[in-house]
Amino acid sequence: MSREISSSSRKTLDFSYQILQVFFFASLFLFPVLLGSVILWNFAICSALLAFGFMFYWLHFMRIAEGGVCKTPLDKWIGIYFIFFTISILFSKIHVVSWVELYYALGALIAFWATLHYAKDRAHIVRLVLWLVILGAFLSIVGILQLLGGLPKEWWHRSYLMSSTYVNHNHFAGFLILVLPISLGMSFAERDPSKKVLFIFSCVLMGAAFVFALSRGGLIAFVSAILFMIVLLWRRKMIRSSIIPLFIFFGLIVGAIIILGTNPIEQRLENIKNMTQEEELSLFYRVLTWRGAWKMIPHFFLFGSGPGTFGYIFLKYRPEGFSMRPVFAHNEFLQLITDCGLLSFLVVAVISVLIFIHGWKIICRDESKLRIGVGSGCLAAFLGILIHGLFDFNFHIPANFIFSAVAVGLLFALDSPKFETNPKIISLKKILIPLAVLLSFSGSIFFGLSDHLLLEAKEIWKQKPGIEALGPVNQSLKINPFNPEAYFLRGFICAALARSNDSKDSLREMQASADDFEKAIKLNPYEPMYDFHKARAMAPSLAADSPQDLIQLYYAAIQKDPNNPKLGLMCAKDILAYDVKHQPILRTTAENVLKRAVE
Repeated sequence: MSREISSSSRKTLDFSYQILQVFFFASLFLFPVLLGSVILWNFAICSALLAFGFMFYWLHFMRIAEGGVCKTPLDKWIGIYFIFFTISILFSKIHVVSWVELYYALGALIAFWATLHYAKDRAHIVRLVLWLVILGAFLSIVGILQLLGGLPKEWWHRSYLMSSTYVNHNHFAGFLILVLPISLGMSFAERDPSKKVLFIFSCVLMGAAFVFALSRGGLIAFVSAILFMIVLLWRRKMIRSSIIPLFIFFGLIVGAIIILGTNPIEQRLENIKNMTQEEELSLFYRVLTWRGAWKMIPHFFLFGSGPGTFGYIFLKYRPEGFSMRPVFAHNEFLQLITDCGLLSFLVVAVISVLIFIHGWKIICRDESKLRIGVGSGCLAAFLGILIHGLFDFNFHIPANFIFSAVAVGLLFALDSPKFETNPKIISLKKILIPLAVLLSFSGSIFFGLSDHLLLEAKEIWKQKPGIEALGPVNQSLKINPFNPEAYFLRGFICAALARSNDSKDSLREMQASADDFEKAIKLNPYEPMYDFHKARAMAPSLAADSPQDLIQLYYAAIQKDPNNPKLGLMCAKDILAYDVKHQPILRTTAENVLKRAVE
């Protein structure tokens, strides 16, 4: 640092560290607990806590520790990635979706920075790892209790596949792939026998929970990560003297599975049978999704179709006979190329290689058990999540994306502190870092509140369909007038109310709902259901006088999702409903649509 820090300034800086710790740890707890933060409103809560805690710390740190801007070998490449990411947003086919993805990316970047600055010494590194161990053990206990019937699990995707606080068992397995190797590394590094037993016990809980999650892709990734970790520890001559904890770990996992598996053996075999059948079908769907993604790449080669747009753009490239609509590519590397282009993919590849190169240098620096054990765990966790990315989309599950950034930040925090010496880069970071944090915090308010009101409207409409649901939707649009989903929901509600109201104003209300659908289409021109509902809203006024216009509206929806027979059947049914004797073109069109849907 450029100058000595006085005792009063040191107290202020220590206080800022305490504030950072409280908000950082609180956000790390909430990210996975709130259903993996897959709901934008949940992510906004956690991201706001993280951004506020880091901003409070950063302002004090920059004022007191002049010139003490942290530096890592990844900084330049992270900057290049965000440049390409921003260019991809500018070329995006659906800008509003891509801006949300930028908000998620900023949250992960702040988590990386927060980890680097918080884990400034051995005590803070141990404290952060301990928090990760406690969190992993806690979620594993919750999952086991849910599996045994002791806690509710209404949000689980499959009742017999452990998900804990996540919705999908594969994503919970992804979380454990990140946390479990780090926890194992800490059990190797810990010298105190009583603490070592505590770490091993926590690892056993996580290991048992991982097995009950029954994630085959996760299992491949986890085994690969652990084997890689064993090689690293063996190379550093650490596992030879600490191999007993490893045997205890695997032995206790087997024992825990036997003890906790209280269901009859027939039921357990049935669960495995169901899982196997489901996974085989899921693999078949994944292959079809990958085939469609490959078709997309030549059309969006350099900068992609835009971050977060895959689920919409894919519809035009979906293989025939594949009626499902995947939101993600189920392969992080394919989706990165389709969303952000080849240039972003190459930069991410460079960053990944640098993580392993410098990670190995870090664990080889000296004979510190903490550095070797936890560093090996971080490298294994990162490798595991990359391998799991071949089959799933953990980087698109916000909680797992955040913990991936924490794992990488923890790895580089184990190295000796490095600070920027270039005045220009220091000045640039002093501008960009608070700007990124301010954007993230503002995004939490902007996206979070609007999404919360939208969720409230959906819940009101679900429980009691009525005009009351329009209030929260209108408030949501006042905050965020660029959300196509909010315009769609308002149009849907207005159209439903107009159909139930046989008054003179019903046609005017249907036209108002059609206007909302049109606004949604302008913001997201690749969502077929917006066009379908616009056609449905315009049908009463167009069927008799302008049948050709009505047909064009329905065909606009079909053209955006050409291989969806269900959508074709819905369109044909609607057209037939307005078939009149003097407009035979409607019946002919419906028959053609039905024929294609059946084929």
